[in-house]
Amino acid sequence: MENGKNWIDLTMQRHPQANKDILEFIYNFFSSHSSGIEDNEHIRKIFRDGYCYYFALMLQDAFPGGKIVWCAPFGHIAYQYNNIVYDIEGVNESEVDDYIPISYLGERIYEFKHIPNQKYTFQETMEKDIENIINTYKKERITNV
Repeated sequence: MENGKNWIDLTMQRHPQANKDILEFIYNFFSSHSSGIEDNEHIRKIFRDGYCYYFALMLQDAFPGGKIVWCAPFGHIAYQYNNIVYDIEGVNESEVDDYIPISYLGERIYEFKHIPNQKYTFQETMEKDIENIINTYKKERITNV
């Protein structure tokens, strides 16, 4: 990743509504904990490969007022603040269908917590469970509009 100022400036050009303080926090988080690019990549990889929920919790704690969301239909959790979604990469730019509050996941959140002996038991198949969560969210969103 480029140096902090360049990375933040480039991100702000692509996403002018992004919160500069959040971007600086993200950059400082992984750059201050390492001494070289391999270490930076290792830290980023941890939060891209299964521990994204915990990074979203950190962002929520540091910048209250947003919500933790599931990047449906993928296995990724991020933090939405003022309608911009953030993760270890900065502004989330993945091609998601919807950002769904994690409250809709129910016990499925265990998949993201990685706590021994706390596993989610599929009600049907994984695909059907995902479809049910998305449909429930869409129905409730339409009724609340």
